[in-house]
Amino acid sequence: MAGGSLGQRFGLLSGFRVLAALYAVLVVWHGRGVLTEHDQPVALAEGEPE
Repeated sequence: MAGGSLGQRFGLLSGFRVLAALYAVLVVWHGRGVLTEHDQPVALAEGEPE
């Protein structure tokens, strides 16, 4: 219900922009290893120690 009322007040496009920004932040955090157990990048480059 909150999403519907905010969409009526501010427009649906603003809601999509907020969600896209949140998704981008989560992708960056995951890429840096913030959201993983070991706080290291998901994919290590060749030759790097584990």
